[in-house]
Amino acid sequence: MRILCGTFLAAVAAVICAAEAKEYTLADEMARKTPDWFRKGVMYQIQPRAFTPEGTIKAAEGKLAELADLGVTVVYMCPVTVADDDPREDMWSPRQVRSGFNNPRNPYRTGDYFHVDPEYGTDADFRSFVKTAHGNGIKVLMDIVYLHCGPSARVVKDHPEYFSYDKNGKMVMAGWRFPKLNFDSRGVREYFKANMVYWLADFDVDGFRCDVADCIPLDFWEDARGVCESVKGGIVILAEGCRHANTRHAFDANYNWPVCLSWLRPILKGDSEEGYNQQWAAGGADVSAFKGVAKLRAASEQYAAKCPKGTLNMNFTENHDTSNDDYENRMEKTCGWDNQTLGLALCFAMEGIPLIYNGQEIADAHRHSIFGHSPDVTVDWANAATPAGRRRREMVRAFAALRRDNPAMTAPGQKWLDNDRPESVLSLRRGESAADGVVFVGNFSGKPVTVGVESVAADKARVLLANGAVIFGASFRLAPWGFAFLEEK
Repeated sequence: MRILCGTFLAAVAAVICAAEAKEYTLADEMARKTPDWFRKGVMYQIQPRAFTPEGTIKAAEGKLAELADLGVTVVYMCPVTVADDDPREDMWSPRQVRSGFNNPRNPYRTGDYFHVDPEYGTDADFRSFVKTAHGNGIKVLMDIVYLHCGPSARVVKDHPEYFSYDKNGKMVMAGWRFPKLNFDSRGVREYFKANMVYWLADFDVDGFRCDVADCIPLDFWEDARGVCESVKGGIVILAEGCRHANTRHAFDANYNWPVCLSWLRPILKGDSEEGYNQQWAAGGADVSAFKGVAKLRAASEQYAAKCPKGTLNMNFTENHDTSNDDYENRMEKTCGWDNQTLGLALCFAMEGIPLIYNGQEIADAHRHSIFGHSPDVTVDWANAATPAGRRRREMVRAFAALRRDNPAMTAPGQKWLDNDRPESVLSLRRGESAADGVVFVGNFSGKPVTVGVESVAADKARVLLANGAVIFGASFRLAPWGFAFLEEK
């Protein structure tokens, strides 16, 4: 008996030692459970200065029914809080100066965290916007900017102790020449938790998009989440960041910077070999062994392996930052309709939440700017009546319907599928098996390709949605920038 006990204890000890030897990673944990309305949703970003000719909340409210008809279920609104009007250009961001608007009112340089900027309307207008959105089956995320504020902001005047100072007593600035709030201060933390509660309780917003979230301590966001949920259940908090631990407790999703900014946008621009190669964004991904679009897949897989299981990301080809910085050379203008439609298709195909940006649904190519409002830098809504605009709207509506009507498209998990043209073709399956899955195949090049995809019999698949795709027996013929969503039979 003693021998048996000794053997048993030795075996247990070996198991414990093996477990201790295994290096712990966040991938051993599960991401927080996010509400179905977000996980299964289709998100639309409104940048109010560019969204309508009026540039107001009231005008944006008038277009909510159109967004609902498109299939949009979540609207993320760029900041509508009061912007600082301090005229000192040395305290404007370099982008703000370069924009040429000569306007101190940058929506990401907050002046008052508790009121709507009169440029966009009134507090009552924003309450009405949220109510009308809810009436159209649309949730509303509000953009909050807590890393920094304007030099003449109300919080600077009321609470100078909320900021950091150097040894000479000069206020420390954030990266954009704005006063940086000090999150080591308990007062700062309580101030912003109260601000989040205010917008939830008084305006009935459904959550927040958190600007530069990774530059603010994660434990603040975790604490804030608990406070917010005590006020309104079922909220969503989206991080403009990709910190691996974000989705454990604090955030429902990250921005998919490692894939969409580092690789998807460069690939669509024709730079599939170099991309932006942002090692920080991919969490140290090494994609040097791969060619072409295979680098995007590698970065996606490596990033996912560092995050909690089930981590969601917001997928995009454009947002207010990228469109702002493209000036007159928006991707829609320089890359073409098929190219940009393929990019949107991948955003809907990949696990996560797809983002439609401010006029993308009508193939808008106008310059947009967050730094000022004029008729020359707004969505060209006349484009909705052109063949390109009508085709894009119908394609986006079809993407949204595909996501709504096929459970595989919003089920947890995705599997990248090997193919014989990895330098130019991406292929993946959503769903647990071929029997209930949806396969996406896309040609991310300006040349036609014939491609075979791992375990997918093209001649036995039913096309759910396609652009420039033809089936040849066991292979697919894809036009330049062509794609197909398939149901396997």
